[in-house]
Amino acid sequence: MIKSTIEDFQLGEHIIYNNTTGYITFIDNQYVTYCVKETPLPPKVAEHSKRPTNQVNVLIYRQYWHLIQSTTPVHQNDN
Repeated sequence: MIKSTIEDFQLGEHIIYNNTTGYITFIDNQYVTYCVKETPLPPKVAEHSKRPTNQVNVLIYRQYWHLIQSTTPVHQNDN
């Protein structure tokens, strides 16, 4: 499915853009952002922070939305 409108996206949706996987963190009429890396904050910093992690987010302008591919994260079962 080619993504072309704001309704085509969901927060937390896993995507591939420019051969890089991540998940959507912000949706706007002009752009979306997706997280490509997330690292935990030190415990003393995390307890006073809005989020317990640092994120590296990439901005994708509307004119490039057609290049975004939806994907499903792979879950491994330890049996």
